Amino acid sequence: MRGTALNARSLTAASLLVASLLGISGQAFAQSDEQRAGARTLATEGAQAFNESRFKDAVDLFSKAESLVHAPPHLLFMARAHAKLEHGTRSVVVFNLHLGLSGSERASQLERFLECHPFAHLHHETPIVVGGDFNDVWASLGQRFLEPAGFVRAGKLLATFPAALPLRPLDGLWVRGNIKVISAHPVKSGLATSASDHLPIVADLEVTAAHHEPG
Repeated sequence: MRGTALNARSLTAASLLVASLLGISGQAFAQSDEQRAGARTLATEGAQAFNESRFKDAVDLFSKAESLVHAPPHLLFMARAHAKLEHGTRSVVVFNLHLGLSGSERASQLERFLECHPFAHLHHETPIVVGGDFNDVWASLGQRFLEPAGFVRAGKLLATFPAALPLRPLDGLWVRGNIKVISAHPVKSGLATSASDHLPIVADLEVTAAHHEPG
């Protein structure tokens, strides 16, 4: 189990965190050479705009590149540009979990996670994302452990395993605090099914205004 605090202040920043959390490859999901070339050109122009402090142009260019080809660097530059435009940052705490195979082991691991430092000392408004491979065969762990701790599931309960023909919702994303779920869903593509036997989950999250900023 790993917890990481990252600076973010936008929907795209949270998208980057979640994509990285669940192992989205930096390679493109798009299949055509034309799309990849177009995304590459837009990203190059976006990087130049960012370096020249044209942050609004950088967001627009990287957004267009991302619409052609999914790539975490697009999201990173979009997040950095948004932060510059908004003149501020927030801390988003991300926990990546890979739980055990037996039901008793998974229960014990989640109990220890909820009691551990630093999680147990985080303010209830601090934006938190918890995700990964829960091995949640019966889709019951969230209701038993995470919902009572204030978490809500990001997106619908959808199957992610096995990737080729998903039957079980083993993986998931949960959020708590000043963070809003815009969308969240498994991605099934040739790249996703060849990269892992679990489908990745892509989510767009928006970090909302804070009433309390943790120390």
